[in-house]
Amino acid sequence: YRRTFQVPAAWSAKRVFLTFEGVMTDTQVLVNGQSAGPMHQGGFYRFQYEVTKLLKFGQENLLEVTVDEESANASINNAERRADYWNYAGIYRPVTLEAVPTAFIQRIAINAKADGTLAVDVYGDGVTPADTVEAQVMDLKGTSLGVAFSQPIPTGGRQPTPLQTQFNSPRLWTAETPN
Repeated sequence: YRRTFQVPAAWSAKRVFLTFEGVMTDTQVLVNGQSAGPMHQGGFYRFQYEVTKLLKFGQENLLEVTVDEESANASINNAERRADYWNYAGIYRPVTLEAVPTAFIQRIAINAKADGTLAVDVYGDGVTPADTVEAQVMDLKGTSLGVAFSQPIPTGGRQPTPLQTQFNSPRLWTAETPN
């Protein structure tokens, strides 16, 4: 696959990720003739590369994607190519570019309990121990529930920042009353 695309010049101060939602199977990606990262194997889940340093902002860029129908990994062929009647080939789900700040929240994991205990693990990318994560719970109308709660980013690697708070008499969720 080959495609040219433009990236806005305004994105030059951001980090840019190229995301593939589904490609069957082994995938090699080049941006402007340079490898975006290691070969991806397996076709039923998303994968992404940070391509910030490979892009020409405000100019035309070239994306080249080579997809092998059969994987070099026999276990992937057995699990994904032979075990199902749905044998996709090539790029069969969306491919997107996403521009994010240099430091951003990559994902969160929430554990909300009926007793009012709320624990959130915040996984940041590009964050430093000088940064702080702050959260505020709101209802569907945008009214704040309780007070904002925060925690400094832990020192070290990519461990999550844990946030915790407690609510007295929380409105519980049911299918009839989704609070």
